[in-house]
Parts: sequence; C-alpha cells; structure tokens
Amino acid sequence: MEMNIGTQVRLKPSIPDSFLGRGCAAIDRPVNKSPDAATLPGSPGMCWHSPSTVVRVFADGGLLLENAHQYVRQAEPTAIELDGFGVDGEVLAVPAPSALRLVYPDLPPREYSPNSRCSWPTRYNAGARAVGDVIALVKEQSWAGVPLVGPVVKITWGLPTRGAIDWDNLVARTKPLVDGLVAAKVLAGDSVRDYQPAYHWEASPKHPYTLIEVIEREASDD
Repeated sequence: MEMNIGTQVRLKPSIPDSFLGRGCAAIDRPVNKSPDAATLPGSPGMCWHSPSTVVRVFADGGLLLENAHQYVRQAEPTAIELDGFGVDGEVLAVPAPSALRLVYPDLPPREYSPNSRCSWPTRYNAGARAVGDVIALVKEQSWAGVPLVGPVVKITWGLPTRGAIDWDNLVARTKPLVDGLVAAKVLAGDSVRDYQPAYHWEASPKHPYTLIEVIEREASDD
C-alpha cells in the first residue's frame, strides 16, 4: 500500500493510542503554517481512529499524520488503514464510509453475558458505564445529526486468540453499546425496525476492542 503526502488514513482499531513526546513536534514538516505543531495522546473516537492526513513520508517508510485538530503523530504503515480517499479526493477502492465510526477500547461488559451470575446492581452499573462511554465517543465525533432511519450497525469484536467466546454471549453483551447509540440520538431506538445489525470478529491478541460502525442505507435498501 503506497502512501503519499495528502493521503487520507486512520489508525487501525486494533492499534492503541500512545503518548508522544514533544520531539514529534520538532520535525520539520513540509506543510502547515508552523512546524511546531502540537502533539498529544490521541483518543480513540476523536483523534487517530478518525480521518487523518499523511503530511510526511520518512525515508524508512514511516509516516507523520495530522488529524483534523492539527495534532500530529508518527505511525508505521502497518498500523494504519486507508480512509476511503486518496490525494486530492481521489476515490479509493475501500468499503463505503460509515456515518459514524467508534472504537470502544474493550469488549462489551461481561456482566451482560447470559452466563453471568453477577447481581442486578452490578449488571446495571456495568451497563450504565458502557452507555456513558459510547455517548462520550459519539460526542468526540461531534455528532449533531438526527437519529438515522434504519441504518446498518456493524459490530466488529477484536478478540484475543486464546480461548473461545460464543456468538450469543457477545451479542448479548453488546446491548449496552447499542443503548448508548440510542441515548446519544444516533439511533431512534433498539427495535428490529430501528437498525439492522451485522456482527464480525477479528483477532486482536494484545488489545481487545469493539468497533462500532453506523452505516446509512440507501433508500432502495428499505
């Protein structure tokens, strides 16, 4: 995957954000008004898992990325994925962009598993935390739209390679995350008429996560 200055990318959901020192800001960059760009640890919803631009390609193939807030960070090519558009808006052969893309930095709460024997207050508190986390991720995306009509909600779980988790457990555990989308007014509700679910998984040995993509459907899909 060849990268050029101006290519739109994002950090892969399996790659965690990390704290960067001021050394990154001292890099002489060929774009932007000031070479002294700010650096900070990115947040999964707002910074590096959202669209960023390649602003420098180093001799060893490493990249310098700048997000919409003009923060910069370095990244290896293996840590990023294309965002759907290349230099000057050239459309790339990647899946259709989501209306909303959130990276929940863990698997859904285990307290919602049908096999859980936790008390009702423990279950309730775990669900409330997950709902609050999703609302915060949506706010970081500056979501200001009205609830979408019958979108596809694609859930991708990044799972450890050891052990096995049943589909029904993961689906049940994901309910608080969907409730968070409703509370944040991304979905009108959680009934079968309000959205179409799609479930996927991929290996993520070191950093389990849940990727939530809300995709608007064309009128012909209804």
